[in-house]
Amino acid sequence: ASPVSTPSLRCRRYRMPPQPVSPPAPWLPVLESLLPRNRHVTHSRYVQLATVRPDGTPAVRSVVFRGFSTTTSPASPLTPAIEIVTDSRSDKIGHLAHLPFAEICWYLTETRDQWRLAGAAEVISPQVTDDVEKLKARARRWAGMSDGAREQFFWKTPGFPRGLDDPERPAPEVGESLSEGE
Repeated sequence: ASPVSTPSLRCRRYRMPPQPVSPPAPWLPVLESLLPRNRHVTHSRYVQLATVRPDGTPAVRSVVFRGFSTTTSPASPLTPAIEIVTDSRSDKIGHLAHLPFAEICWYLTETRDQWRLAGAAEVISPQVTDDVEKLKARARRWAGMSDGAREQFFWKTPGFPRGLDDPERPAPEVGESLSEGE
């Protein structure tokens, strides 16, 4: 009998510098070339995002990859970034306020590639930035999301099973505009 060949798992790890870099970042063209080959696998949209709680313990959760962004503004040179969208009431917002660094782990099953990207993380909201270009990009991302995806932001408190209320963290009002809430 002949030996069975098993495809190998490739793990690529890039540490993104805390300071902006000029594109192309070394990882971006490679990762972008793999995404079309994995697009038909629904779970390939999900990445695991790790942050650090204020007590120093790690926190990891699955988030939806929304795309790559390059934001131009006088304050920030052209910088590649991975975009995710999150509820402003989620714990990860506090984690990033405490320590604005994160790491994602992304496994692309079709090509058997694992990616780990670490670097500075930035929350884009009117409460924490006055960068007009970044806020416009945020509004475009929100507008491009499906109604079903946006609807989740009006559920009760994130991180709790549906039906359990947390009076410390009220849900936004239904119909609240993007400029009023997250």
